[in-house]
Amino acid sequence: MKPIPFVYVKDMERSIEWYTKVLGSPRLLSTSPYWSELESDGSVLALHGADEIEPGGAAGISFVVSETLDELVARLEGEAITPLRGIRDEVFGRSLVLEDPDGFRFQVNEYRD
Repeated sequence: MKPIPFVYVKDMERSIEWYTKVLGSPRLLSTSPYWSELESDGSVLALHGADEIEPGGAAGISFVVSETLDELVARLEGEAITPLRGIRDEVFGRSLVLEDPDGFRFQVNEYRD
């Protein structure tokens, strides 16, 4: 799996503009009101749309699977790991949410071709 760090944002357009200035003209890989990706120096930063954000902001990590989410879920079941939130259809493809033993939650994405 490939990890993608992301930041929750309330205003996607405003945040794309700000992060573009900060990162020094990154390449915009994708954009929507809910998920945008900026590539800079070989790394990707994603922006995740949110209605509310706690003071101080919020960030997380998303993983992009190299297998299907169905295969991942079957593999995790064999390890006695159950997703916190099962597979859900998204604009970009499908996702699920996992929670690690310390309660850190992260999303796992399967992109549509």
